[in-house]
Amino acid sequence: MMKILSWNSRGLGHPSKVLALRDFIHSEKLDIILIQETKLEQREIRGIIDQQKQYKGYTSDSRGAFGGISTLWDHSKWNCTSINLHQHWIRTVLDNKNDNQSIVVYNVYAPNNYRENES
Repeated sequence: MMKILSWNSRGLGHPSKVLALRDFIHSEKLDIILIQETKLEQREIRGIIDQQKQYKGYTSDSRGAFGGISTLWDHSKWNCTSINLHQHWIRTVLDNKNDNQSIVVYNVYAPNNYRENES
């Protein structure tokens, strides 16, 4: 069984949220983690990713206090064969190391009025 977490975190700047996320990841042994509205830049989210050494991933930076998305996967189970980063989405192709089946994962976080926020 594959376990996926998708969470609109509404910001990962508070240590209690980071601790809760780490505890949940550890207890549930998640395969794939999708976090929206991190309100962080890649260098900041990297500290969270690096502490979970079994996970690799990519981040689309926030713009100030808006947005920010991260896609992570357990690299003992998955190989990333393709990644497309955009301000509002991350498309990831992952190959399962056990059976070589591929999945495509989209992690999306976009403003309500998408066209006006393209700049």
